[in-house]
Amino acid sequence: MKKIKLTKLIASSLIVTSVLALNPIAASAEWKQNNTGWWYTDESSFATGWKMLDGNWYYFDSDGYMEHDTVVDGCQLGSNGVWIQEVVIEMVGDEKITKDDLNKEMSRYDAQLKKQYGSDYATNNNIKDQITKIKQQQLDKLVTEKILLKKATELNIKPSDDVINKQINDTISQYKSQYSGEGMFESALKQNGTTEDELRDLIKKSIITKAVEENMLKDIAVKDEEVQKYYNENKDTIFTIGAGANVAHILVADEVTAKSLKAKLDAGSDFSTLAKENSLDPGTKNNGGNLGFVQYNSTDLVPEFVDGFKDLKEGEISAPVKSQYGYHLIKATELKSAEIISFDKVKDKIKAALLEQKQDSTFNSKIDEWKTTLNVKIYDDKF
Repeated sequence: MKKIKLTKLIASSLIVTSVLALNPIAASAEWKQNNTGWWYTDESSFATGWKMLDGNWYYFDSDGYMEHDTVVDGCQLGSNGVWIQEVVIEMVGDEKITKDDLNKEMSRYDAQLKKQYGSDYATNNNIKDQITKIKQQQLDKLVTEKILLKKATELNIKPSDDVINKQINDTISQYKSQYSGEGMFESALKQNGTTEDELRDLIKKSIITKAVEENMLKDIAVKDEEVQKYYNENKDTIFTIGAGANVAHILVADEVTAKSLKAKLDAGSDFSTLAKENSLDPGTKNNGGNLGFVQYNSTDLVPEFVDGFKDLKEGEISAPVKSQYGYHLIKATELKSAEIISFDKVKDKIKAALLEQKQDSTFNSKIDEWKTTLNVKIYDDKF
């Protein structure tokens, strides 16, 4: 079944699982820690004074240790050592989203972004557009989170403190159980740019925003006639398996070899054995040349190959078929006519997909509505 396109930004995903997976620090990481604190080194020297790392400013004292929770040169340093810059990039009602908020959100993806784009991703002009897109996605999440948290209070939709605290403690316990060594959990948190208190706050926000989302979507349903209508409209496309056959082939370099093998096959030699012994196709030779079921209208294989087997009878082997890869001997078995998948086999999947599509539309429409009522303002020049 073709997948119905879904674009909903679900509130429960506002905490990214890759962040909460808490990847441990690699041995080659440039951040290091001891009982005194954190420092930054390139293996030959350590940083002192102001230094920008991955888009954030840090201050290191004369011994190289990172300062935090203090003011240096008139600049407030947060608990993670980052200079808190009050540059407002978006307003949600009377609440601000600052550039530092966005930088902190991005810092949680630092290890992932380095792995994907390289250690210089923040200054790599070749991926500037990709990084901007990621930043916009994270900013959208921050805005949606603030909207949902405001609505949780306004609509009085919030689990009790006891329920929230239990879920937080259970989740933290699960994460800690993944790290048996002393200090590993704390190091993993640092690697992901967060603290245990911040992680608890992230989980709390996720619990509350999920409650608002569930309330928003609780009355969304799909009627049986909607499912039937979708099936009827797509029966001849999405829910039809085209005619085809199970196909196996032997690929050789020249026509002489192909004809010689064809003569052996006509004399009764086993197709699978000859494929294993002679085929030049490394992807299929060890399983007797089997390609599995292939539809007669397939575009995944070169046209000459498809034309070479679509008229074969059950168990018949083709004459040598030339393609850009060489010469093929093709065997067709288990021929099947076009088959329409019955409604009963797919109705549950259709219903689930249509429900998700409705929820997607309802969620996004409601968020857009609340953006207007809360007077959300975007300062593009500050982004």
